[in-house]
Amino acid sequence: DMSGCSNTATVSITVNSLPVVTITLTGSNPICEGDSVRLLGQGAVTYVWNDGGANPHYVKPSSTMLYSVTGTDINGCTNSSNVVVVVNPLPVITVTSDPSSVCSGFTSMLIATGGVDYTWSTVPATYNDTAYVNPVATSTYAVTVVDVNGCRGLDTVSVNVLAGPVVSLNVSSNLVCSGEMIMLVAGGGINYSWSPNLGTNDTVYDNPTANTTYIVTVTDVNGCT
Repeated sequence: DMSGCSNTATVSITVNSLPVVTITLTGSNPICEGDSVRLLGQGAVTYVWNDGGANPHYVKPSSTMLYSVTGTDINGCTNSSNVVVVVNPLPVITVTSDPSSVCSGFTSMLIATGGVDYTWSTVPATYNDTAYVNPVATSTYAVTVVDVNGCRGLDTVSVNVLAGPVVSLNVSSNLVCSGEMIMLVAGGGINYSWSPNLGTNDTVYDNPTANTTYIVTVTDVNGCT
């Protein structure tokens, strides 16, 4: 002091170590778009997430995202940890039908792209990315596609079934004498095939000598019969 006298005092300061805060992720990482993941902060008493979520923290990011949690222990000391949740996009699927319009019962080929594995619904003949169908009415087909990341998506394609020709068949007389000529007139298409073989015109003539049943097969502009 001012008189030249001296004395000593001591004080002890206790330093608490910071909590070792970790994040445990339950689920896969990377994840697919639309999937969720559980994040659990550990190593402290209370937790505050950077996006305001509770602990455990359930997230469903639409793109790759950084999540951070700050933990506080019983001594009031804080520390942080973070994790990056990687989000893989869903596969971009393209499904086409060739041809897109067919006659009833004819074959259309369905082709899908965008993945490595393909599962078709209600399709009788499938060869991974390619399927063959024979619809009798306009139909829609679905395919589930899985890409190299294991992400899956679904898309559909329709095959339009064309209406067949509306066939008409008229005869000049249903009751004739043996050998008497009759005229048969068909309509509804552009090509005609007769049984018995009377030619390929829409109008044909015959001289039946016995009771005869005439059949005409008509093909329209779409190739449907």
